[in-house]
Amino acid sequence: MAEPLPCADWLALMSGLATAGDSRSLAALAGEGRALCLALLWEGGGPRLVGRCLAAVSDQVTRRAIVLAGRAHRLPEVPWCWLSFGSEGREEQTLVTDQDNGIVFLARDEAEASSLQPWFLPFARQVNEYLAAAGYRLCDGNIMAGNPDCCRSLDQWQQVFHHWLRCPEPEALLNGTIFFDLRPVHGEAGLCARLQEAILEQVAQAPAFLHLFCDNALAVAPPLGMLGELHPDEQGGLDLKKFGTRLFVDGARILALAHGVAQVQTVARLEAAGPLAGMAPGDVQAAVQAFLHLQGLRLEHQVRALDQGQAADNRIRPEQLAEMQQAMLKAVLRQARALQHKLGHSYGFIH
Repeated sequence: MAEPLPCADWLALMSGLATAGDSRSLAALAGEGRALCLALLWEGGGPRLVGRCLAAVSDQVTRRAIVLAGRAHRLPEVPWCWLSFGSEGREEQTLVTDQDNGIVFLARDEAEASSLQPWFLPFARQVNEYLAAAGYRLCDGNIMAGNPDCCRSLDQWQQVFHHWLRCPEPEALLNGTIFFDLRPVHGEAGLCARLQEAILEQVAQAPAFLHLFCDNALAVAPPLGMLGELHPDEQGGLDLKKFGTRLFVDGARILALAHGVAQVQTVARLEAAGPLAGMAPGDVQAAVQAFLHLQGLRLEHQVRALDQGQAADNRIRPEQLAEMQQAMLKAVLRQARALQHKLGHSYGFIH
């Protein structure tokens, strides 16, 4: 039987992160946290538990980085909240992750928002730098709180989402795959809840966006051939994120948005919104288990790469899998195909 995560070690780590005196100590403890999560994976912890533990470490690192950065910056005395987006927002991080975060604050009007934002930005950039030093890469797309586009008042965020939903251009559809998965990490969590509520209300009034969002998701097909065989890319690889977990993440997000479900975790979305969409209980659980299997494959592949001194990524070579592993991979990808068929029939323009 696999040994559980040592509670004493975990509690000591969380305590150390909460009291780290500087960014260097914080970075060292963040590395210890990831190592502890990896040990949990090898000792039999499932991908859902490991993902949540990675998210817990990330959250604690972020909260301490906010405290450390706050010592050097004077922030306005208004309610505000640090947000996580994307995989971090869903608590589904792996070992290959970058930062996706933002700030929402309260302002009486546009003029006050414009006057408050410059106070938050230098502080947010320092937090981003502390997180980068702790192993959380700066986002290539600059989806970080230090970017003015990601540091807005509650009213401004609502206006941004309203624009994306009413003018669903390609960039808006791409933004939706990141910004709709939001979660509070530090500060006034009620601001995040209000933003989430507004998003769901606006989606309900924008059916065209949901249809386009669905068709955009369905453009990425499971890598299976006509006879159900695995279909690697031209380099002989298969990206378990882009052509694997993403299919379930996108599908669960669409189901949640279509039925006003506020949860952002993929499993929670499938379990809450799947029945509302007419999915049978067995089909919901099949999709959940397929997603978790792919998450587990990603984590195991990344750990092996790191153990061999290689860069961790999401690309596997199917021929290197055992016969039973290949059969399981085909089965979970068939579940992705079934979920996409359900989405296309219910929400897509293309049937």
